[in-house]
Amino acid sequence: MSEIQYRTLTTDNSKLVSQLIQSVLHEFIEKDLSPDGFQLVLDDTDEASIQELFTNEKTIGYGASLNDRLIGVCVIRDWSHVHFLFVAGAYHRRGIAQALFNLALADCLEKNPTLDILTVNSTLYAVDAYKKLGFVPIENGYHQHLGGTFVSMEMRVKG
Repeated sequence: MSEIQYRTLTTDNSKLVSQLIQSVLHEFIEKDLSPDGFQLVLDDTDEASIQELFTNEKTIGYGASLNDRLIGVCVIRDWSHVHFLFVAGAYHRRGIAQALFNLALADCLEKNPTLDILTVNSTLYAVDAYKKLGFVPIENGYHQHLGGTFVSMEMRVKG
C-alpha cells in the first residue's frame, strides 16, 4: 500500500491545487452559497489566482499526495491566516488535514516567531474540523458573505 507524501507547494503546482480545491468546493460547499457567490469563490481559486497567491513570499503551502495524485492542501498567507485547507472527500477523517496544518504552522512559526494568533474564515461545513485543530469562533464571528454564512475563527499559537 502506498504512503501519503507531504511536500511544499510552489507556483508549479497551481493547476493541481486549483483542480483539487474546486473539486472539493463542488462536493461540499457549493450548496451553501448563492450561485453568484459560488462563482466568485471559483474565480478566487482558479489557476491564475493560486499562482498569484504562491508568488507572495509570506505564503506557505503544503500538499499531500498519494500515488502522485494531490489529495490535500494547506495554504497560509501572511504567515498568519489559513487561506485554504482542503482534502479530497475520499480521504477525510484520516489525519491528512491535521498533518498538512501542522507542517504549515511549523513553517509559519519558523518564519514568524512572534506569531501569536492564527486566523481563518471557515465555511459552516468546516467549523468542526477547525475546532479539532484548535480554532475557536471569535465573538460575533458569524457573517454573511457570498450568499452563505462564514465563521471567523482564531487559534492562540502561544501561551
